[in-house]
Amino acid sequence: GVFTWDQVLPHDNLTPDMHLGFKSLHSLDISHNKLSSDIRCFFKGCFPAMLQWLNLHDNQLTGKIPEGALGISSLDVSSNYMQDPKGELPGFLMRDSSEVKSYPDFRLLCHKIKGVASNQVVELDPAYDGFRRCMCVAGHGFPPNATGGECAPCPANTFRAESWHPAAPLSCIPCPNNTHTEINLVGADRASNCLPDRGYERVIS
Repeated sequence: GVFTWDQVLPHDNLTPDMHLGFKSLHSLDISHNKLSSDIRCFFKGCFPAMLQWLNLHDNQLTGKIPEGALGISSLDVSSNYMQDPKGELPGFLMRDSSEVKSYPDFRLLCHKIKGVASNQVVELDPAYDGFRRCMCVAGHGFPPNATGGECAPCPANTFRAESWHPAAPLSCIPCPNNTHTEINLVGADRASNCLPDRGYERVIS
Protein backbone atom coordinates (compact mmCIF):
# COMPACT_ATOMS: atom_id res chain seq x y z
CA GLY A 1 0.00 0.00 0.00
CA VAL A 2 0.90 3.66 0.10
CA PHE A 3 2.70 4.99 3.15
CA THR A 4 1.77 8.68 3.43
CA TRP A 5 3.17 11.44 5.60
CA ASP A 6 0.21 13.79 5.84
CA GLN A 7 1.76 16.12 8.39
CA VAL A 8 4.35 18.76 7.53
CA LEU A 9 7.73 17.50 8.70
CA PRO A 10 10.27 20.04 9.97
CA HIS A 11 13.59 20.10 8.15
CA ASP A 12 15.42 19.11 11.33
CA ASN A 13 13.83 15.66 11.09
CA LEU A 14 15.30 15.01 7.63
CA THR A 15 18.89 13.97 7.19
CA PRO A 16 20.80 12.52 4.22
CA ASP A 17 21.16 9.18 6.03
CA MET A 18 17.45 8.93 6.89
CA HIS A 19 16.09 5.42 6.25
CA LEU A 20 12.40 4.56 6.25
CA GLY A 21 12.89 1.02 7.49
CA PHE A 22 10.27 -0.51 5.17
CA LYS A 23 12.20 -3.06 3.09
CA SER A 24 9.10 -4.26 1.24
CA LEU A 25 7.63 -0.80 0.58
CA HIS A 26 6.39 -0.44 -3.03
CA SER A 27 4.64 2.95 -2.96
CA LEU A 28 5.41 6.12 -1.05
CA ASP A 29 3.63 9.50 -1.06
CA ILE A 30 5.48 12.30 0.74
CA SER A 31 4.11 15.17 -1.31
CA HIS A 32 3.17 18.57 0.20
CA ASN A 33 5.59 18.19 3.10
CA LYS A 34 7.98 21.14 2.67
CA LEU A 35 10.90 18.74 2.42
CA SER A 36 13.98 20.90 1.95
CA SER A 37 17.15 19.21 0.72
CA ASP A 38 19.10 18.19 -2.35
CA ILE A 39 17.03 15.36 -3.84
CA ARG A 40 20.14 13.21 -4.19
CA CYS A 41 20.26 12.92 -0.40
CA PHE A 42 17.04 10.89 -0.50
CA PHE A 43 18.54 8.26 -2.79
CA LYS A 44 21.50 7.34 -0.58
CA GLY A 45 19.99 4.35 1.18
CA CYS A 46 16.82 6.19 2.16
CA PHE A 47 14.36 4.37 -0.10
CA PRO A 48 14.01 0.57 -0.21
CA ALA A 49 15.12 -1.17 -3.40
CA MET A 50 11.60 -2.48 -4.07
CA LEU A 51 10.07 1.02 -4.24
CA GLN A 52 8.25 1.47 -7.57
CA TRP A 53 6.03 4.54 -7.05
CA LEU A 54 7.31 7.73 -5.41
CA ASN A 55 5.50 11.04 -5.08
CA LEU A 56 7.65 14.02 -4.03
CA HIS A 57 5.35 16.63 -5.56
CA ASP A 58 5.18 20.14 -4.08
CA ASN A 59 8.17 20.21 -1.76
CA GLN A 60 11.29 22.38 -1.70
CA LEU A 61 13.79 19.93 -3.16
CA THR A 62 16.76 21.12 -5.19
CA GLY A 63 19.48 19.51 -7.30
CA LYS A 64 19.50 17.04 -10.19
CA ILE A 65 17.66 13.75 -10.59
CA PRO A 66 20.14 11.04 -9.53
CA GLU A 67 20.82 7.76 -11.29
CA GLY A 68 19.21 6.05 -8.31
CA ALA A 69 15.81 7.15 -9.63
CA LEU A 70 16.18 4.87 -12.64
CA GLY A 71 14.57 1.90 -10.90
CA ILE A 72 11.38 3.76 -9.91
CA SER A 73 8.55 3.14 -12.39
CA SER A 74 6.55 6.25 -11.49
CA LEU A 75 8.25 9.35 -10.09
CA ASP A 76 6.66 12.74 -9.46
CA VAL A 77 9.13 15.49 -8.57
CA SER A 78 7.10 18.39 -9.98
CA SER A 79 6.56 21.67 -8.11
CA ASN A 80 10.02 21.67 -6.55
CA TYR A 81 13.13 23.83 -7.10
CA MET A 82 15.13 21.25 -9.03
CA GLN A 83 17.05 22.38 -12.11
CA ASP A 84 19.91 21.05 -14.22
CA PRO A 85 22.58 23.78 -14.64
CA LYS A 86 23.08 22.78 -18.29
CA GLY A 87 19.38 22.49 -19.04
CA GLU A 88 19.64 18.77 -19.77
CA LEU A 89 17.65 15.69 -18.83
CA PRO A 90 19.34 12.72 -17.15
CA GLY A 91 20.66 10.14 -19.59
CA PHE A 92 17.93 7.65 -18.70
CA LEU A 93 15.10 10.10 -19.51
CA MET A 94 13.93 11.60 -22.80
CA ARG A 95 11.28 13.90 -24.21
CA ASP A 96 8.07 12.12 -25.20
CA SER A 97 7.19 13.67 -28.55
CA SER A 98 3.75 12.01 -28.52
CA GLU A 99 2.55 13.47 -25.21
CA VAL A 100 2.06 17.17 -24.43
CA LYS A 101 1.05 18.75 -21.12
CA SER A 102 -0.57 22.16 -20.84
CA TYR A 103 0.40 24.73 -18.20
CA PRO A 104 -2.44 27.28 -18.56
CA ASP A 105 -1.18 29.63 -15.85
CA PHE A 106 2.08 30.07 -17.79
CA ARG A 107 0.57 29.74 -21.30
CA LEU A 108 3.00 26.89 -21.92
CA LEU A 109 2.79 23.59 -23.79
CA CYS A 110 5.51 21.07 -22.93
CA HIS A 111 6.38 17.56 -24.02
CA LYS A 112 6.14 15.02 -21.22
CA ILE A 113 9.07 12.90 -20.02
CA LYS A 114 9.54 9.13 -20.29
CA GLY A 115 12.24 6.55 -19.71
CA VAL A 116 14.71 5.84 -22.50
CA ALA A 117 14.83 2.07 -22.04
CA SER A 118 11.74 1.43 -19.89
CA ASN A 119 8.15 2.45 -19.32
CA GLN A 120 9.20 4.83 -16.57
CA VAL A 121 6.85 7.78 -16.07
CA VAL A 122 8.27 11.00 -14.62
CA GLU A 123 6.53 14.27 -13.75
CA LEU A 124 9.14 17.03 -13.97
CA ASP A 125 8.87 20.81 -14.01
CA PRO A 126 9.61 22.47 -17.39
CA ALA A 127 12.23 24.66 -15.69
CA TYR A 128 14.36 21.60 -14.87
CA ASP A 129 15.74 21.39 -18.40
CA GLY A 130 15.45 25.07 -19.22
CA PHE A 131 12.06 24.89 -20.97
CA ARG A 132 13.76 23.18 -23.93
CA ARG A 133 10.78 20.87 -24.46
CA CYS A 134 8.24 23.68 -24.31
CA MET A 135 6.65 26.35 -26.45
CA CYS A 136 4.14 29.08 -25.81
CA VAL A 137 0.53 28.74 -26.87
CA ALA A 138 -0.50 30.41 -30.12
CA GLY A 139 -0.41 34.20 -30.05
CA HIS A 140 2.33 34.19 -27.41
CA GLY A 141 6.09 33.87 -27.49
CA PHE A 142 9.22 33.95 -25.40
CA PRO A 143 10.33 37.58 -25.15
CA PRO A 144 13.86 38.37 -26.37
CA ASN A 145 16.51 37.58 -23.76
CA ALA A 146 13.96 35.77 -21.58
CA THR A 147 15.61 33.64 -18.89
CA GLY A 148 12.61 31.46 -18.07
CA GLY A 149 9.29 30.29 -19.39
CA GLU A 150 7.72 33.73 -19.48
CA CYS A 151 5.24 33.59 -22.37
CA ALA A 152 4.00 37.04 -23.34
CA PRO A 153 1.26 38.01 -25.82
CA CYS A 154 2.64 38.95 -29.22
CA PRO A 155 2.79 42.77 -29.39
CA ALA A 156 1.22 44.79 -32.17
CA ASN A 157 2.46 44.04 -35.69
CA THR A 158 3.81 40.62 -34.72
CA PHE A 159 2.32 37.14 -34.60
CA ARG A 160 3.11 33.54 -33.77
CA ALA A 161 1.30 30.38 -34.77
CA GLU A 162 1.36 27.18 -32.72
CA SER A 163 3.73 24.63 -34.25
CA TRP A 164 6.03 21.88 -32.98
CA HIS A 165 8.10 22.00 -36.16
CA PRO A 166 11.82 22.14 -35.18
CA ALA A 167 12.31 25.26 -37.29
CA ALA A 168 9.26 27.06 -35.89
CA PRO A 169 10.12 30.27 -34.02
CA LEU A 170 9.63 30.34 -30.25
CA SER A 171 9.32 34.14 -30.20
CA CYS A 172 6.79 36.34 -31.95
CA ILE A 173 7.83 37.35 -35.46
CA PRO A 174 7.15 40.62 -37.30
CA CYS A 175 4.37 40.88 -39.81
CA PRO A 176 5.55 40.82 -43.44
CA ASN A 177 6.62 44.08 -45.06
CA ASN A 178 3.82 46.55 -45.74
CA THR A 179 1.42 44.83 -43.37
CA HIS A 180 0.22 45.48 -39.85
CA THR A 181 -2.11 44.04 -37.22
CA GLU A 182 -5.36 45.72 -36.32
CA ILE A 183 -5.17 48.65 -33.94
CA ASN A 184 -4.75 47.50 -30.34
CA LEU A 185 -4.55 43.85 -31.38
CA VAL A 186 -2.09 41.85 -29.30
CA GLY A 187 -1.73 38.10 -29.28
CA ALA A 188 -2.03 37.60 -33.05
CA ASP A 189 -1.84 33.85 -33.68
CA ARG A 190 -1.59 33.62 -37.48
CA ALA A 191 -0.12 35.42 -40.46
CA SER A 192 -3.61 36.32 -41.67
CA ASN A 193 -3.88 38.70 -38.71
CA CYS A 194 -1.39 40.90 -40.57
CA LEU A 195 -3.39 43.23 -42.80
CA PRO A 196 -2.03 45.18 -45.80
CA ASP A 197 -1.05 48.80 -45.23
CA ARG A 198 -3.02 51.53 -46.99
CA GLY A 199 -2.26 51.38 -50.71
CA TYR A 200 -1.26 47.71 -50.63
CA GLU A 201 -3.25 44.58 -51.32
CA ARG A 202 -3.02 41.22 -49.65
CA VAL A 203 -0.99 38.77 -51.70
CA ILE A 204 -1.97 35.13 -51.30
CA SER A 205 0.89 32.73 -52.01
